Amino acid sequence: MPPSPAIGASSTAIDLLPLAAELQRAALDAPDRPFLRMRTGQWTYGQVWRDAGRVAAGLQALGVVAGDRVSLLLPNGIAFLLAWCALARLGAVAAPLNTAFRGTVLRDALDLVQSRLVVVDASLWPQFEPLRPELATVRQAVLVGTLPQHAHPPEAVVAWDLLRATGASA
Repeated sequence: MPPSPAIGASSTAIDLLPLAAELQRAALDAPDRPFLRMRTGQWTYGQVWRDAGRVAAGLQALGVVAGDRVSLLLPNGIAFLLAWCALARLGAVAAPLNTAFRGTVLRDALDLVQSRLVVVDASLWPQFEPLRPELATVRQAVLVGTLPQHAHPPEAVVAWDLLRATGASA
C-alpha cells in the first residue's frame, strides 16, 4: 500500500487522506448506492459526500484546519458519520468520546485530547455543559439537535443546522 499523502503537501490541490479519498471515489463511481441504512433513513455515497462537504466547509468557517483535534460527543447516527467524514476531508482529527462518560472522566478525556471544538448531541449537552468553564482547550461547540425550551446554549455554540447551511453557501 502506498504511503498516505502528506497534508498540505501540494500547493495546488487538497490531498485527501484515505477515508476521504475512498468516500470521494465511491461517491463518483456509485453516487446512488446506499452507504448507510438506519431506522431513521438511508443515505447514499453521493449524499454523504455532499453533506460531509457542507459540514467540512462549516467547520472550516469556524477555523478548523488540518491537524486540529475535534471531539465528537455524539451517539451513533448520521451526524456522527458526517462529522467524521467532514473532519477527514479537512485533514483534522476526529476524537470520538464515549457517550457514557460523565463528570471528571469526560473532562479528563477532553483535556487529554486537547480539542479546540466539540460536536455534541443535545441529549448529551447536560453532561458536557457544566464542564465547559474547566476545559483548557475547548473554545467552541457545535450542538446537534435542539435543547429543551428552558435551556439556552451560551455563546460560542453553533447549531448543527446552521453549520451545515454555512457550508452549503460556501
